[in-house]
Amino acid sequence: MQPLVVCLSSFGGSLAGSVVPIISSEAILFGLAATAPAALATPILLLGVLGQMVGKTAFFLAGRGVFRLPRGKRWERVTDVAARLERHRRLAGVILFASALAGVPPFFLMPVACGMIGLSLPLFLVLGTAGRLVRFGAIVYFPHLLTGLFA
Repeated sequence: MQPLVVCLSSFGGSLAGSVVPIISSEAILFGLAATAPAALATPILLLGVLGQMVGKTAFFLAGRGVFRLPRGKRWERVTDVAARLERHRRLAGVILFASALAGVPPFFLMPVACGMIGLSLPLFLVLGTAGRLVRFGAIVYFPHLLTGLFA
């Protein structure tokens, strides 16, 4: 694959995965990293995190009321997460980082909930990006680590 296609796929796949829950950004990044040259691992990682955070920022802004989200079956879960965050306001940043890193609570819900409780956008971006960097970094560099071990 051409490096430009790999980079665009990393960004676009992660952006799509950030807004459509059935699309796995992790699977896309792992597949790209496993098939691309090792020199593209860092661009795959950085563009994957960027795509993910662009999408999550849109959800954060929706939580702030900038965009309107449909009130479907997931809305109740979002309001539940927001209520819990509000009750544990001092730990909201830690919970956000854990969500971005481990997916618990689901990082699909957290941006909206963080926006709803008024968490600052810079704090959301720093903690969400840091968690995603670690999570996606492990996924992207894993195939190259295996190659190094068995080469």
